[in-house]
Amino acid sequence: MIRYTINQEQRYARTEWAELTLGEYLAIAASDSTNESLCLLSGLTPAEMEHPQAAPIVQACHALLESEPFGIKPEWLGQKLGGDAIGKMELSRKYLREHEEPEQAFPFLYAVYRWPEDYDAVYAMSGAGFPAELLEKAKAVPLVEVLGAVFHIMSEMQELDKRYGPLLEKEPTEEQYRAGIDRFEKYGFYATLTSYCSGDMTRAKELLQLPANVFYTMLCIDTERSDYEEKYREIMSKQG
Repeated sequence: MIRYTINQEQRYARTEWAELTLGEYLAIAASDSTNESLCLLSGLTPAEMEHPQAAPIVQACHALLESEPFGIKPEWLGQKLGGDAIGKMELSRKYLREHEEPEQAFPFLYAVYRWPEDYDAVYAMSGAGFPAELLEKAKAVPLVEVLGAVFHIMSEMQELDKRYGPLLEKEPTEEQYRAGIDRFEKYGFYATLTSYCSGDMTRAKELLQLPANVFYTMLCIDTERSDYEEKYREIMSKQG
């Protein structure tokens, strides 16, 4: 951080990622130009940046923009998220899918894992919304902590995909496509959740608390059982 005086006014410029909050980082990521980003970091107006005495400040801020932001995993976040609730993992997937730019989903991912007791997972999974106050709270957290949490969540997501993806990413048959199975895609994991509730949505909250590894293993077993039963029926029909 550089503290300076300009026009008889005390100001400061952020020159390290650790000096920013998530909200400030998102504002920079959403800026329309490098100059706008430099203004946000330096605290200078475009006209003030042209002043010769502002050159070292602008250069330091520019160097920050050219560097890669980093994160440090917070202690409150578990190491192996496969043992944490399936609801948290699938909500994180949902918000990543819904945002064209991944960083726009960062407040959601952080809030989902940091404050699970402060939102209704079933309500959020249904697409009805997520508490705006939690997102604002996440934006006020130091960037380094948020990135550390988010990078770890996304890494664990990839590990779970490697472990269970080959079984769970089964391509629907031509007959299923003709019947319109793709109409359920817009509901995402919520469609799977309602299926396992068997019409009793009072069970949804309990199911979302199951460890991700347990739930994905259950899905894998059901997928293989379905394949087995389909092939068994085919064999029996040929024998008949």
